[in-house]
Amino acid sequence: TPCRSPKHLKCVAAKCIVVGMKQVLGSAMGGELTAPAEGVSSAQRLVPRMNQRTLSILLGLMAIVPPVVILALWNILPPLSEGTLEATAAGRFLPVPGIYELPLGERPEIRGGQLVIRNTGPEDWTNINIWINGHYQISDRVPLPAGQEREYLLELFVTRWGANYELGYNRLAKALIYARLPKGNRATRAFEFDATGIGTPFKDR
Repeated sequence: TPCRSPKHLKCVAAKCIVVGMKQVLGSAMGGELTAPAEGVSSAQRLVPRMNQRTLSILLGLMAIVPPVVILALWNILPPLSEGTLEATAAGRFLPVPGIYELPLGERPEIRGGQLVIRNTGPEDWTNINIWINGHYQISDRVPLPAGQEREYLLELFVTRWGANYELGYNRLAKALIYARLPKGNRATRAFEFDATGIGTPFKDR
């Protein structure tokens, strides 16, 4: 006659819980839990076995889902393109061209040179970033309204390592302007400068 004591009831309840867990895990993994071999640890007894069909389905999903997600994002997200700024650029207070023909040690210190940028388009600019000669940059958080111009001292342009631009050693050759338009898209414009400081637009890329 089986014992009906509280201890016996707890034992029966525990066995029922273990059997139920095995059935749930086996169904979730698409396989069955078979009786373990002798010497298998108690932790290994609860590990479900995955059948070949379930494994094939999982591998198929892993191969199909990423391309589907990429194609969906490609069609949903806006195109990644840069607009073209309507602008003019010119150098001001530049040294005479002949100074760059002198040896470096004989060149005088030159200060006060400026880069003048004019927004000739109908939209205001924000988050302005300007590069000169490919190495020196300056950032400007003050918006530049349409139709207005702004002067930037060349000596305030710096490299990534903190070196200031020195006009006596580096002729103003190129400038690349980045700015944000009111819709949030980024636009650029590149210029090349002649010996007198007149900037001519060109396609940098």
